[in-house]
Amino acid sequence: MKRMRLSQTCRFEAAHFLPKLAEGHKCRAMHGHNYKVVATVAGLVDDTGILVDFHDIEDALQAACDQLDHRLLNDVNGLDNPTAENLCAWFWDQLREHLPLVEIVVYENEASACYYTGE
Repeated sequence: MKRMRLSQTCRFEAAHFLPKLAEGHKCRAMHGHNYKVVATVAGLVDDTGILVDFHDIEDALQAACDQLDHRLLNDVNGLDNPTAENLCAWFWDQLREHLPLVEIVVYENEASACYYTGE
């Protein structure tokens, strides 16, 4: 049997502020991002030649993204301090029971990303 990794991407737009940063830090004020989230699964390919159906990954990831799209992230349960790090952990918690996750990546923009492997 072959061990494989699959990834699926979704995007959402949302606003947030980071209340735990020092007064005067620009990210303490409300602002927004066009986020990109990549969920990666891994495991052994079964007799069908499939590890996980891409539609199953897409459905689970999109359902999580839909909870955040066009929202103030600070108002979402568990995201009162919605840093990229906390968003990674939030997505992990949303998806881990549905998929054989090995990594979540949250991009705040094209240059800034956070990687989480559940550790």
